[in-house]
Amino acid sequence: MKDVAMRLRQVREAAGYASAQEAADRFGWVYATYAGHENGNRGMKTDVLAKYARAFKVDPGWLLEGRSLG
Repeated sequence: MKDVAMRLRQVREAAGYASAQEAADRFGWVYATYAGHENGNRGMKTDVLAKYARAFKVDPGWLLEGRSLG
């Protein structure tokens, strides 16, 4: 799960959000939940992972496993 958390932080920063709080505010997410996912302290269901992938415009497969389609 730490790898997913690391990639989540990476895509958040690449999308231009300096902090987890900034991203949570922008997308209307509960900060404590999002920060827990990004820090690897909380597991996340696939639908939540897909929501983050859509928000940050990345492939969910990459976010989950570090792979992309094709």
